[in-house]
Amino acid sequence: MLVGLYGIFSLRLFHWVGAYTLRAGTLETGLLAFALVFVPTLFMGATLPLLVAWRVRATGQVGRSVSWLYFVNTLGAGLGAFLAAFVFMGNSGMSGSIKMAALLNMVAAFAILAAWAVPQKKAS
Repeated sequence: MLVGLYGIFSLRLFHWVGAYTLRAGTLETGLLAFALVFVPTLFMGATLPLLVAWRVRATGQVGRSVSWLYFVNTLGAGLGAFLAAFVFMGNSGMSGSIKMAALLNMVAAFAILAAWAVPQKKAS
């Protein structure tokens, strides 16, 4: 959800930071650019370990949980990059693409919350 929320506000934030850094020094510009990338990267990087921990607790199978989630994560990243480059950017521009990505992140978050709410049986 945090990735989606960041996406919703990112364009305005990037425009503000861009205007601000026109008058800023190199160090300040570098730190702001780092912060802009660090925040969503932290959110995105935290999702896979959290999902793995949940799935391992639910199934009791470490290898299967990690491999399945890693596969889905990699497939989603590849599909997302392809769709962004060849579908969304051409049809919706940058603003529309970012809104679509934010929406898809929110849908994924709600799907995960729905799956988390359903009790799972441990495999024997």
